[in-house]
Amino acid sequence: MNERYLHHLWKNKLLPFHKLKTIDNKEIQYVNPGFHNENESGPDFTMAKLKIDDLMWIGSVEIHVFSSDWYKHKHHIDKAYENVILHVVYEHDKSVEITNRVIPTIELKPFIDLNHFNRFLNFYKSPKFPCKFNFYEYSKTELPKMIELAVEGRLLRKIAEFSSRLNSDSHRLYLLTAHSFGSSVNKQPFEQFANNYSLERIYALLKNNNIDKLTNQLWGEVKNYNWKTKGLHAASIPFKRFEQFIKFITNADLNFPFWSLPASLIILHFQNEFYKVEITSKIIINGFLINVLSPIIYHKGIEENRLDLKIKAIQILKNTNPESNRFTRIWEELGVKPQNAYDSQGLLEIYQQLCTRKDCLNCLIGKNVLKL
Repeated sequence: MNERYLHHLWKNKLLPFHKLKTIDNKEIQYVNPGFHNENESGPDFTMAKLKIDDLMWIGSVEIHVFSSDWYKHKHHIDKAYENVILHVVYEHDKSVEITNRVIPTIELKPFIDLNHFNRFLNFYKSPKFPCKFNFYEYSKTELPKMIELAVEGRLLRKIAEFSSRLNSDSHRLYLLTAHSFGSSVNKQPFEQFANNYSLERIYALLKNNNIDKLTNQLWGEVKNYNWKTKGLHAASIPFKRFEQFIKFITNADLNFPFWSLPASLIILHFQNEFYKVEITSKIIINGFLINVLSPIIYHKGIEENRLDLKIKAIQILKNTNPESNRFTRIWEELGVKPQNAYDSQGLLEIYQQLCTRKDCLNCLIGKNVLKL
């Protein structure tokens, strides 16, 4: 037995609550399971609402395999557990107290279907996609909703990475552009360069150099950064990407209020900015649209409380070609092929935040499968 399974039963109301009583034979009416506390310390479920012997209780619920785990985990000396109103355990082996109060306890062992538990365990042992064999049954209705939530979550995560430390639109655009040119392989050395060389400093250096001399001068100063080259194609080697980055940022107007344009014109404007400096790589251009423009416009929409800007950020993703990488190929194993960058970004977020962590209890498809 494990706590994850017990959490699953409690959260999804998969227990015969009409039969459950406390160890001392008190009736329990299950009103609300509470909010699942998955990331913070403290009780497993907060703001639960239960009726015990006609008395309504609102507080926390703690779940353990054995009731003695309460003491093993030192909850009895932790003030965060003082408002626990119910202890839910697989097996009751010890009465528990906090602040001289005996906590009502229910034992689930007599009500557990071991066949269901074994299916649950086998589900989590499956590689990549535990839901693989039941995926098609739920994907048509649930996957579009999951992609929508995942894209929003991904944009918010990207925003959180830079919003607290960047104080201007041009600075955000500059740093995220550096990230984008570096891609996942060389994002860190590109960020190191952007932090050490401001746009203003680069513009000042350009006054006394042509672009080729400036690029070579700057590369001479940063070539000892921790650049990675293993497995890269010739077009993606660090110097080539660095050269393209310098050409782009010294020619593009990073103070231009591009967010005021319709989404289609924003895309066209920056495509032309890349073409002007002879950058035609779809990987670089689409990466810029996906990882720079969309998050920045979405962030501006949040800052200014403007729904139109958030919609515009989504439209950019929907009008940009999907990425093609190992993550999209993994989804193709399930017959899912992204139609645009909106789809591929959503699928990437779902895979990274849910699938790789086997966090099926927070996945709409996983929750449906686990109810079987």
